[in-house]
Amino acid sequence: MALSLACWGLMALFALIASAQASFLPTDPSGLRLIQVGPNPETDRRLVSPREILRMVHERHENPSVMMGPGFVDLTGLEYDPAELSLDATNTYTYPNNATQQHIVWPLIQELDKDKMTSFLGTFSTFHNRYYMSPTGVESHEWLLDHVTSIARQAGRNDISCRFHHHVDFPQPSVICTMRGNSPNSTIRNQIVVCSAHSDSINTKQPLNGRAPGVDDDGSGVAGCVEIMRVLANSNYRPSRTIEFHAYAAEEVGLRGSASVAQTYFAKGTPVYAVAQNEMSGYVKPGITPHINLVNDNVHQGLVSLMEELALEYVDLPTRRTTCGYACSDHASWTQYGIGAVATAEAGPKDDWVNPKMHTDGDDMDLFNPDYALEFAKLNMAFIVECAEFRG
Repeated sequence: MALSLACWGLMALFALIASAQASFLPTDPSGLRLIQVGPNPETDRRLVSPREILRMVHERHENPSVMMGPGFVDLTGLEYDPAELSLDATNTYTYPNNATQQHIVWPLIQELDKDKMTSFLGTFSTFHNRYYMSPTGVESHEWLLDHVTSIARQAGRNDISCRFHHHVDFPQPSVICTMRGNSPNSTIRNQIVVCSAHSDSINTKQPLNGRAPGVDDDGSGVAGCVEIMRVLANSNYRPSRTIEFHAYAAEEVGLRGSASVAQTYFAKGTPVYAVAQNEMSGYVKPGITPHINLVNDNVHQGLVSLMEELALEYVDLPTRRTTCGYACSDHASWTQYGIGAVATAEAGPKDDWVNPKMHTDGDDMDLFNPDYALEFAKLNMAFIVECAEFRG
């Protein structure tokens, strides 16, 4: 259980960190946050104030070579310490090596509609910002839940349900939609394939009150997941494995939404088969030949290879692998619990075609490239269905 520090001083907190108990990650009454900024829990953990976290996020944004993602994980209050679990996703499930479900996937990806993705983003980006502590950060997620719930309702799908995943210490909820598996084998039916993106946004100069439309970061990823859900809901397809669509709160301040969701699933023993994280898919720098970046660190290498094979089969863009860095997006939350995860992105942090308007009031619709975003949706649709139907 997460420990209360009502009677603990700062020295006691450091003693807890040193002792590395499996359920130690406490909440400090002074408001300090326990974060990890690199892969080594012994040297990369520190206590910082919320103000210091915002300073770190802003400085990271100002450095183009490392600006992708927060670069740290906020561990405060988590029930289990991932470092003590020593989980290895390579020993969990068997995954497909290539495309085998063309008869299902091709008709589905032909129904993906870039105009619907654009329309969704046009509304989702009108909220002043989607900052995890702001009123519009909550209102935008209330709208998102209503939107995806209406998709399932209008499609007449009683096998699809949508809900909030509430967080203990901040008001913005994550949104989760579940499409129940249909396999007669209960083991397969209950395994979950996740299509995910983060749904918060941030203006690093004025986090709480600044305008942050977040069209590319990461409204584009959310739009892809929502469009995949819409197509699946309106089709005759019934997946063998359960499919879930996740929109994570508070990614920009330490992957806090996805860390909470991943830990909850781990604690309950919920069998997550694979996760595909969608991190920014809407910006193409003028003069650059577009391609799909596959994150190559803190991921399951077999799933990265699968993405490469699926792109050759279903997508009109080439792929390349990129090193994203520690805690660059929400796939890292799943990897640390031994769940096979993969992530796609429009650029790596060291690429010179990173969106220059991310984390500003300029990350708006005029930079959104719907044709490019559609290719990401195709690839993720293929990944979700191929994984949902694999019998290996």
